[in-house]
Amino acid sequence: MDPAKPSQELLRALTDEHVLRALMRHRLLTRAELSTETGISKPTAGESVRRLTEAGLLVDTGRRTQGGRGRGRVGSYYSLAPDVGTALAVSIAPEGVTAECLNPYGDLLARAEEPIGRPARPDNVTAALKRAVDRVHDLVAAQQNADTNRRLDDSRPDAGTRTGSSLSEVRSGDARPAAGTRTGSSLSEVRSGDARPAAGTRAKSNLGHARIDGDARTDGRGRLGYAPMGAGVHVDSELGDADVDTGGQADDRARVDQTHLDARAQGSARAQLDGRPRLAVVSAADPVDRHTGRLLQLPDAPFLLGEIDPVAVLAGRVDGPVYVDNDVNWAAEAERAAAPVDDFAYVYLDEGLGCAVVSDGEVRRGHRGVAGEIAHLITVGPEGRAMPLIEVFGELGLRRPGSTAIDVERVIADRPGEVVTAVGGLIAALATLIDPEVVVIGGRWGTELIGDIIDEVAYSPRPVPVRAATVDSEPSLAGARNDALHRLRELIVSR
Repeated sequence: MDPAKPSQELLRALTDEHVLRALMRHRLLTRAELSTETGISKPTAGESVRRLTEAGLLVDTGRRTQGGRGRGRVGSYYSLAPDVGTALAVSIAPEGVTAECLNPYGDLLARAEEPIGRPARPDNVTAALKRAVDRVHDLVAAQQNADTNRRLDDSRPDAGTRTGSSLSEVRSGDARPAAGTRTGSSLSEVRSGDARPAAGTRAKSNLGHARIDGDARTDGRGRLGYAPMGAGVHVDSELGDADVDTGGQADDRARVDQTHLDARAQGSARAQLDGRPRLAVVSAADPVDRHTGRLLQLPDAPFLLGEIDPVAVLAGRVDGPVYVDNDVNWAAEAERAAAPVDDFAYVYLDEGLGCAVVSDGEVRRGHRGVAGEIAHLITVGPEGRAMPLIEVFGELGLRRPGSTAIDVERVIADRPGEVVTAVGGLIAALATLIDPEVVVIGGRWGTELIGDIIDEVAYSPRPVPVRAATVDSEPSLAGARNDALHRLRELIVSR
């Protein structure tokens, strides 16, 4: 019996997926270039572009190839439609709440930070979360409004025109940027206490144009897994204006013809101005109930005094699902993306203590989602006494006053041998229970004492390789950001 042939509908869907993913990688391609990039015939690629344009997923940018005099036919450059959607990545940490908005290319469109007082109470954290997300929404809308007006008002912009990058940043204490404010970098940075920029002022940011490096991909488990992405965010320019990134397409191949600007592109750009993100991914520095997404309070938790529900808080601010997980789990995901290993333990040693267990390429969360809460794991304490790991710091007077949070500065300054011994006992237990290929150490005092920890583990009955984390800049947010990009792309492809 001959094997069943795929239906035409399935073939068209696969073709459309290849075209969409190619544009996610390269941003701007002609139908001929799409054919070359995907290996699909030119007529088939052209039909896919037609379908996706009619569906509102692609737009004719108005940019044309150089034609005539033996150069062949003029080709039109296509890109993803401006309103295909964005994603939100959020970090809830002792330092405060950080919210970022991403587009399908991996650009950071806006970033907002809101401080959280200590002790962190649920009402304060909830309010900070709302403010950060609302500010990001306002910044994205203002930036897109300005970009749309420039596109519609400029009669013939040159292909090599320099514009600001597309990232805006705001931090607590500032009013929104005034309408019409021009920014040299699309990352408008507003922090607590800054003066409000006057209308028409030109502002520059030293954060430039940020892009997630690499391509998120599924890994057969249907949830996570990414192509190697370095340390998460790649900065293209450090200060001031940035050249428009055309995904590797040379500017001298193209020219902009405003008279050919697709009307759908104009309408789509306007339609996105008030749009909410299609999904949100949240990293929280507290245990997370895997079934509800609520942040849980466990004994000796150093951060949140109570419980909050990020899913409920963001429900009215996101047009789609909200995914919440523990910050150490997200840091482990970022680490695996940067340095792929399928079996390892990520031990976080900072103000709080945490561990992510990665087995067969997947973070193991346990029944409730609180696997890896190592603070109460029994280890070797002062004078050789057995005690929970967190109590070692209490015995040595290494906690912050009135808190269970560890005094990071004192641990780094004193480098107490009792702490190193206790961590060695922790790693010996992990080696016995989960048999990791390597133990990765993150957190401020953990990475500072990495040499002492390695020496301690070498004397263990079951020594295991130990190294410092590769991703050392906002690792938890990097993991959440990667996942948000992956999920957004999957939503677009699945329509």
